[in-house]
Amino acid sequence: MEPLAGHGRAYPHNWQHQEIQDNLDNQIKFLKQLKMNKTNYPHIALAIAAVISFILYAASTAGIRMPLLAVLIMCEFGFLVSASGGLVAIKQLFDHGFSSRYLIVALISLLLAVYLGITGYSLWVSINA
Repeated sequence: MEPLAGHGRAYPHNWQHQEIQDNLDNQIKFLKQLKMNKTNYPHIALAIAAVISFILYAASTAGIRMPLLAVLIMCEFGFLVSASGGLVAIKQLFDHGFSSRYLIVALISLLLAVYLGITGYSLWVSINA
């Protein structure tokens, strides 16, 4: 880049400007592909529910004491996310035909929803007993 006379700053030439614009366009395309949509929502929901379930299970087996409100919120959020992910995966099965990938995601998501729901309910009952 050559500085303009009297300015001391460098400005890109046209071919450099086009290169920068192409790079930005490629980055924008990549970010649009990462955007959450109906196709990848069940997978994201399954991952979130699996992480929450793992944290709760690992904490309970290791004897780690967590604040009760945090556990209840984690159970409720995990239940809602995994149940909605399972339902979206089932809807995808009916809309786009049978796919073993969506069937497995739906089953695991619904099982995690049941686990998190039972865990949250048992904690709530033990508090009110």
